[in-house]
Amino acid sequence: MVIGSTQSMPTRPLSTVVASIASGKTTRRDDNGRYPLYGSTGQIGRTNQVEFAGPSILVARVGANAGSVYRVDGHYGVTDNTLVIRPEAGQSVEFLTEFLRHANLNRMVYGSGQPLITGTMLKSLRIPDLPPADQRRIAIALREANDLIAALERMIAKKQAVKRGMLQQLLTGKTTLRGSLASEGDAALGAITTWLSGGTPDRNNPTYWGGTIPWISAATLKRSRVHDSDQHLTEAGVRAGSKLAPAGATLVLVRGMSLHREVRIGMATRQVSFNQDVKALIPKPGVLPEYLVYALQARSAQILDLVSSAGSGTGVLDTQLLQRLPIWVPDETTQREIIAAIEAVDRNVEALDRLLAKMQATKHGMTQQLMTGRSRLLAKEGVA
Repeated sequence: MVIGSTQSMPTRPLSTVVASIASGKTTRRDDNGRYPLYGSTGQIGRTNQVEFAGPSILVARVGANAGSVYRVDGHYGVTDNTLVIRPEAGQSVEFLTEFLRHANLNRMVYGSGQPLITGTMLKSLRIPDLPPADQRRIAIALREANDLIAALERMIAKKQAVKRGMLQQLLTGKTTLRGSLASEGDAALGAITTWLSGGTPDRNNPTYWGGTIPWISAATLKRSRVHDSDQHLTEAGVRAGSKLAPAGATLVLVRGMSLHREVRIGMATRQVSFNQDVKALIPKPGVLPEYLVYALQARSAQILDLVSSAGSGTGVLDTQLLQRLPIWVPDETTQREIIAAIEAVDRNVEALDRLLAKMQATKHGMTQQLMTGRSRLLAKEGVA
């Protein structure tokens, strides 16, 4: 297949290419059932009640996941929090699934209390009016892109598992690189670090924003090394309502929804500012910055146990308890050996993460081109 430019693509309502769009109705759940039972984000159990047979596209109808899309086949049941789209015969289910994913259905969700998306809203969507052969070509091309992305995600997961194993073995004081048990004792985290609190300057003051100083929040604290952000402050903005963390400081997320499932810890590789949901921990003499980051990551499970819920359901990390967290602190020579061992894996994961982001962006751009008619996949000579 080759890509050729074309004119604007004609469209038609989604309702004209599907037999039905309706909520699931399966209510009987049986852990020993013969058939899968699907909910808003995937299989949630088993059932003996067969509601559907054959291919369908499922869309989360209500809640935080409203608008998420996935494809199923076989015999199955579907709960009432999920919309079931049944394509007409001859329509490519794979193509329609990719179109709905690209359509970003979450933007259609309405309601502040319980987000909701309806079948009527979906029926009005305009989809590319393409013959089945063109639909199949696009579906195959996007499937190949998805397969590459999935393979890279599996590779990253394996590397992350290796890193977790190394963290547990080398930073708990149980094992050293020389194979013997460590003799040094633990120190409370608060005793080996100095803590800084951040903040958010007035967003209505343009002189505070758009500068050159990265402003770190939960949205950008996602990797072991933190270098930049999607938002930046000016020096005036930092003075007015934030704080500077020096290069080498460990940034820890202490408030956010993500704390219910993961801790976010990273080392600033340059001077950065940060908001009130983040603490900056500056290691005291005798503790290397990279070692502190890895030592905290090795205790992620213990740190998650210190998280509670605020009234809004936001996760809150108890910083007083965190300061008491015991950290094994060997001599600096041992710290450097541990850093060198883990850093190689860590940098490999970060390189793969960057590659994954590029691949996802490429696939998004390709989908945009194909779904709008700005580019078209042409069959090779002799290929239907």
